[in-house]
Amino acid sequence: MPEKPNNPFKLWEELKRRKVVRVIIGYLASSYVLLELTSIIAEPFRLPEWTLRLVFILLCIGFVITVILSWVYDFTSEGIKKTESAEAAKGEPHPEPAKRKFRVSNLINAVLIVIVLILAYPRIFERDRFESIRDEDGRISVAVMPFNNLTGDTLHSGLELGLQNLLITRLSNSNDLAVRQMQTMGEILGNTRLLGSASITPEIARDIALKLDANTVILGSIHESGSNLRITVNFLDSRRAEIYKSFELDTGLENDSFIIIDSLAYLIKNHLEIQVLEQGMNQETRIFAITGSSEAYRYFSIGLNKFFTMEFDVALDLFEASLEIDPDFFDAAMFLIPTYVVVGNNLKARQLTEYYYKQIDHYTYSQQIMIKYYKNSFDKKPLEAIKYAKLRLEEDPMLRTLWYTLGSDYLNIQQYRNATEAFEKALEIDKSWGGGWVWPLMYVDAGRAFHETGEHGMEKEIYEIGLDVLPDNSWIVFRQAVCALTEGDTLEARIYLDQYRSIGETENWGDYWINSFTAFIYQEAKQFSKAVEIYRAVIEKYPMEPWSMWQLGFILIDKDLNIDEGVMLIDKVLETNSIDGALLVDLYQTKGWGLYKQGHYKNALYQLKSSWDMRMTYHHNHFLHIQEVEQALAKQKNEQ
Repeated sequence: MPEKPNNPFKLWEELKRRKVVRVIIGYLASSYVLLELTSIIAEPFRLPEWTLRLVFILLCIGFVITVILSWVYDFTSEGIKKTESAEAAKGEPHPEPAKRKFRVSNLINAVLIVIVLILAYPRIFERDRFESIRDEDGRISVAVMPFNNLTGDTLHSGLELGLQNLLITRLSNSNDLAVRQMQTMGEILGNTRLLGSASITPEIARDIALKLDANTVILGSIHESGSNLRITVNFLDSRRAEIYKSFELDTGLENDSFIIIDSLAYLIKNHLEIQVLEQGMNQETRIFAITGSSEAYRYFSIGLNKFFTMEFDVALDLFEASLEIDPDFFDAAMFLIPTYVVVGNNLKARQLTEYYYKQIDHYTYSQQIMIKYYKNSFDKKPLEAIKYAKLRLEEDPMLRTLWYTLGSDYLNIQQYRNATEAFEKALEIDKSWGGGWVWPLMYVDAGRAFHETGEHGMEKEIYEIGLDVLPDNSWIVFRQAVCALTEGDTLEARIYLDQYRSIGETENWGDYWINSFTAFIYQEAKQFSKAVEIYRAVIEKYPMEPWSMWQLGFILIDKDLNIDEGVMLIDKVLETNSIDGALLVDLYQTKGWGLYKQGHYKNALYQLKSSWDMRMTYHHNHFLHIQEVEQALAKQKNEQ
């Protein structure tokens, strides 16, 4: 019986016969090496950020072409020949099998595979690259070598030891560094007869550092180029015998040596202190804390933790302090913007966004994307903002915070399925980092999105994950109560409502807010009659508090329970209270919606549009209200 043409074993044999497999292995290995080399040289040569993607696309196209050509043709000692079909090859006489010959192509493939393994190893078995330079107490032990004076100018003689001595003095002021002192260094160098020598190689420096029990060696050289001095500094890991960081400082010959040393000490000290500060930092802090100042790093890392624990006033001060120390600290500014928003200072948030947008050409492609994200957010263009968030995630798909932000943006425009997918990605990244993210809105908003899609099982699972990290978190317990009421589980709902009240009493919210938020739980669960009942009781007890009056007025208007009473309530709040900020905008929007329900279309549209202009960011229900009123006015005009 003849073999089936689609037999996978036959296809495999044919691929081997035509030497396609060997070509594929060689091509993939060399492609990986090329991508790694491109990645390595991209930053030093300031290549555009899309370079790596372009190389990858070209290699993919080349892969298809290579496979096709290797199927059709074969490289032989006699040149390029077209490969015969299997049937034709069968008809030819086969010589006796000869001893397997050494092939250069096999050697090349083997070398490529070894190179791939060497390059891939640190990615697969990733570890803290600075672990070996820290001591057991977390500090970095440092030995500063005399600088190699390569100027050949007697005017600069002695500078090599002067730089060493003053650097040791400056670095010794840091509590994070254990610096080997000049006397000890002099004794070791004297014993090795290298004091004042210009021949301290990395190998010799490593041996000296090991004698001093120093994990990091600072090696430097001084060069003269025209009217400038160039000082090069290398950080050598004495245990691994590898240089892991380099600095260059160019300065005029006329500059004071103390100024040169201060600049150099600042760079070195900050770099080493940041490596100490990175201990115990989560992955997110390491991603965003890109600064050359250890003090700015310190403020930012604490600020980021305070931001995620929702201590926004403290976070605001720390972000501002880090940006004041290092005005080029981009991500400090990018976190400062949403912090201004949540503390109610929308004007400052917008001003900071406009400041960066005006000089957007000075920033990298990734930074420009984030500037455009915030610009479109403040311009109330949510779909454009989402586009830029997704572009940034294409650049770096491991940005947990940005996946949350994307989910939140989808949630705000009621695209709940897209929201759940983004939130799941954020939770997946968090899990890969070990879990335990202390940002409560991650669990609250993800739960809300699944609530809206009717996936209450997933919703409850996310709340449980959140409570494992943040026990008795009021935001999460609030949502658990909403979920239980929505499902009609009154017994479970009562447990959560009692727990919520207990948390409020423990945290001293006061009777007004405990009862107002309880009403809001019923409102979110769409049990409006119960919500109205509690709001009325709260208003009777606290007649001058505006928030509960606004919520009651909105329900009465939006659910057509008592539109006239709702409008009267909103008017009463506006007349008797001095209100500003977001609540004032919400009150005007609600009044405009009430006027529309009363049939006053033109006044309603004016009220809604005026309050829309007062909003700093996009509000989806407000947008939908304007749309509905405009459609009603257009229909009314057509009927006249």
